[in-house]
Amino acid sequence: MAIIPVFSLPMIIVLAKGFANWNLYHYGTEWMIGFFIGSIIVAVELVILLLLFPNKKLRDAMSFAELLQE
Repeated sequence: MAIIPVFSLPMIIVLAKGFANWNLYHYGTEWMIGFFIGSIIVAVELVILLLLFPNKKLRDAMSFAELLQE
């Protein structure tokens, strides 16, 4: 669940360089560290919210995944 926000920073850097020829490394690493920490916080919040308030389809998928692990 937390994989998407963690890998969003490299995707943004590659997309900026590929589409706009814009080198984001010129701006230093402070914003990258902040972006990475912020994405981890968002991922944790999403996981907590989904565990606290799952809908029926999510509950079915979780029970199916637990069945596969057994």
